[in-house]
Amino acid sequence: MDGSSPPSTPPALPAWVQAFEDAQAQVSQAARCLTEAAEPQVDLKPAAALVSRSLAVLYDAIDHRRDRLADVQQTRETLAEAVAALAGPSGDDPKLAQARTLLGEARDTLADPESHFAGLPAERPPAPRDLMASQDQVSLHWVARASLAPKIQVPGPPPPPPLELPPLDKPKNVEQLRETIAKVEQRATERREARAEHAQARAEAQQERQGAGAQPISESPEGFAAPIDPAISEYELTGRRTRELFEEVAMLGSQRTPQLGDQWRTIDFLEKRMFTAIDAVAALGPVALHAIEQLVSDSPAKDPAGGFAAAMVLGSFEGRDALAAAERTIRSLGAGDPEVARYAAEAYKLIPHPHLAQAMRTMLADQDEAYRHLALDVLAHRGLASIEELVTCANDSSPAVAGVALTALALAAPSHPELPTLLIQSLALPELAPATWLAMALSSHPSAISAPAAALSGPDGEQAALAMALTADHAAAQQLTEQCTAAPTPGLTAAVGWAGASESVPELIDLLRHGDEGVVTAAAYALDRITGAQLYEEVEIDPEEVIVPDGPTPDVGDLEPPPPLAKQVSDPRDEPSSGSPDTMSRPTTDPRRWHAYWRERGDAFKEGSRFRRGHGYTPVVSLWELDGWLLTAPERRFLQHELVVRTGQFVRFDPLDLVAVQEDALKTWEPIVQRSSSIPGSWSRPGRRSSS
Repeated sequence: MDGSSPPSTPPALPAWVQAFEDAQAQVSQAARCLTEAAEPQVDLKPAAALVSRSLAVLYDAIDHRRDRLADVQQTRETLAEAVAALAGPSGDDPKLAQARTLLGEARDTLADPESHFAGLPAERPPAPRDLMASQDQVSLHWVARASLAPKIQVPGPPPPPPLELPPLDKPKNVEQLRETIAKVEQRATERREARAEHAQARAEAQQERQGAGAQPISESPEGFAAPIDPAISEYELTGRRTRELFEEVAMLGSQRTPQLGDQWRTIDFLEKRMFTAIDAVAALGPVALHAIEQLVSDSPAKDPAGGFAAAMVLGSFEGRDALAAAERTIRSLGAGDPEVARYAAEAYKLIPHPHLAQAMRTMLADQDEAYRHLALDVLAHRGLASIEELVTCANDSSPAVAGVALTALALAAPSHPELPTLLIQSLALPELAPATWLAMALSSHPSAISAPAAALSGPDGEQAALAMALTADHAAAQQLTEQCTAAPTPGLTAAVGWAGASESVPELIDLLRHGDEGVVTAAAYALDRITGAQLYEEVEIDPEEVIVPDGPTPDVGDLEPPPPLAKQVSDPRDEPSSGSPDTMSRPTTDPRRWHAYWRERGDAFKEGSRFRRGHGYTPVVSLWELDGWLLTAPERRFLQHELVVRTGQFVRFDPLDLVAVQEDALKTWEPIVQRSSSIPGSWSRPGRRSSS
């Protein structure tokens, strides 16, 4: 975790390594095409089985589980069989034709690894390694196993037409009538026997899945009541325990973000608990690892937290197959859902997998902008995106992708020659304006104040105000205060607090009498941010709502809507209450207390100076807030950006990183801010230049 810039060009992989990555991406895309085929006229299961098998053997080759040359050759042979299996049914279905093309391309791609390994002596696979318990960060586990291959769910072929038995001849006499009756009875018997055989086969298969035909104990041992459930198999026990651990990781992942009033270091115990659950999955062995992907696909409803758990667990195990399984779970949920994308990105930003950069670069080439955005977000966060990639993505057709690239480029290479042009171009696009203002601030662009100032009264005025507060000098702070006084909004009021002009305190106190509760609350927090007065009060907040509410209430016109489900199913004598209110401590919104404070202490705030928490501002105060104050994740991210702007330096930091990683970043920041904190109350903003 340091402030070094990413490489100017992506690190070059050996040709055979890149060929492996390209081939697995092509086969994986072909597998998705098979699942998307519309009403195939033939059975695709043989082709799907061949594609799944080819991926398994390919991952064996990538991860060096056996002899690599033999595995590459077997993969190419299996791909050829899959292409042949699709030669007939591809027909006019574009998805099947695309799958056949991709499989052929993958076979050709693997020619390079085949020739590479053919010229080398055979190597033994790596020796097994002991499992290591996780400490401050999750360990990268090694588990001997068969490769995790996908179960490709393909649509079945149309059902065959019912078997038409030849019609019976119309009997002409008694003897022929007896023969006809016998034939009818024989046909009925054959149908009954076929149905019975089918039912018996299903029962035997179900019994085998449930554990080798174990039967409950019917005789009552002393001290026990019969019947006693049969002992479960070791396989079933491992599956149950894996599900429990998986749900534990999903639950902990959704609780990692500190809430308002929580200290960020308090999530450390949640992280340690999550690491322990992942370590336990590793201890359970390959059976547990093979079950993870199925736990997501078997879920009756889309669960973004389950996507986090799958990516977090699978990304903590060595092997390209494990990371590919994590990607399949995210694709099955759909990164187009913002919640799925957020959880997936959070997991990818934490996992220790060595193939992560390759996988994200492959995803960065996806046609779907949701996956490009996810990949770039992860690469930029971890400092893996090259300058060349960031420049390319800044020109992406997707505003979401371009916005991430602009911010990352401004942080990593503020003096890049193409950045000013990119910023001016992006400023003309309304959907990119907020990201452009932030990038201007982070790169010390000459228009870092004037560009957002021109948009203060526009639809993105609150975001413009916050970007302006990052780089504000005294004049800009006064402009923010005037705009807030004329047309106050919660975001604009918060920006005045971040700017920190001492002259804004009386105006903020006056806003405590505003009719909008959001403006009043923002003014109280802004006053506390500037003065550090700590004039707190206990306030009641609504009780926590159920995370998954009842289903939507149908439109019943003028009729009375039904009562909540909890009341419907409860005894009328003991109905559930609406819940007791919670309390929290926040800056007081009582203007009298603030007026009294300002009369007593106002002379200590020198006019024309910048203040934060009652101190003349220096970057040390920002680091102090970032380290010790009870702040939300967006507030802490703003402080990180403020440190970049006010010191001219860059250290990688994010409030959603692991606690240990954040601690290391704060230690790296400390000497930098000490050198930049010589003039308290200053509005100084040093220029930024790339370190390379």
